[in-house]
Parts: sequence; structure tokens; C-alpha cells
Amino acid sequence: SKCIKTDPERRADLYRLILWWFFDRLKHGAIQSKKKLRGRHYFPPSIYFGEFWYGAIGFFGGYERSQRQVEAIRKRFT
Repeated sequence: SKCIKTDPERRADLYRLILWWFFDRLKHGAIQSKKKLRGRHYFPPSIYFGEFWYGAIGFFGGYERSQRQVEAIRKRFT
């Protein structure tokens, strides 16, 4: 999210990367669900859900929240 805000030249590429990641995670989640239904070895859906969920949280505010925390710590110790 920092690069999207600060690097307008790469913004379109970053949005394409985000869309690719989103659909890649959905695709792999579907593949694992099919394996589960067929009784084959699979990764638990919680792995894919967790990666998707925390990736979205990181993109939609995680960086800004982290920067605020860093600034608060700096102020405490200076």
C-alpha cells in the first residue's frame, strides 16, 4: 500500500499484481477444496483463508497502522 501511494509510475503494475494474487488464492483454494471432497491429501482451507484474510488486512491499513505504532514508540523514547 505504501508503493501505491508513493509510486504513481508503478501503480498500474501493483494493481495487476494484487488482482493476480487475489485470483490465484481463489484458484488454489478451489483446487484444495476439490481434493478434500475427493478424499485426497489437501491443505486445510484455513491456510488459504488465513493467507487471504491477513493479506487483505495488510493491504487495507496494516502498513499505516504499523507506521503509527513505530511513530508512537519513537516519541516514547525520544
